Amino acid sequence: MTRKNSRAVPEFSALRTAAAAQFLNGSAGTGYAKPECMTPFQRILVSVDFGEPSIAALEYGIEAAKTHGASLYVLHVVNGADATAAAARARLEALMADHDTDGLHVFPVVVASADVPDAILEFGVTRQIDLIVMGTHGGGSWMRFFVGSVAQQVVRSAHCPVMTVRPPLRDSLGMVATASMPDVCALHH
Repeated sequence: MTRKNSRAVPEFSALRTAAAAQFLNGSAGTGYAKPECMTPFQRILVSVDFGEPSIAALEYGIEAAKTHGASLYVLHVVNGADATAAAARARLEALMADHDTDGLHVFPVVVASADVPDAILEFGVTRQIDLIVMGTHGGGSWMRFFVGSVAQQVVRSAHCPVMTVRPPLRDSLGMVATASMPDVCALHH
């Protein structure tokens, strides 16, 4: 059984917020310089499956939306009946209530589809999304070889940049490792 240190998570969220702001603004030390032709993001999509990586991605998405004054679409794809979609919508709204989205235009969206990557990509195109933010488990190459991760499929086919985010490292007790900085895997385009 894992035990969570409630004091470690807010500290990590503060680090993650600061790192996201530096990354998205092209601040020194991030290794990312914002091209002069790059326009601010106006519509940001965060794909959420309620796992830890997607919660980390949501935090980055919220910070990006605040930084750019962008609208934030939080998408969950279900593969089931209307009852499942209704439950997912309630869970998505509860998740959003747990995060500071004051001053943002936030649109929680639940879509039913058997193909999650295609649903994310189609939503991105139809809503003219400027940035997709996704969590990634960083799974092994064997799993990607046979199945392919959702994030990997979206990165390969997206019409806009895709930011992939890994969850924080945890120790054997489930506490966030102190030396673990927020980890933006990549900004792909």
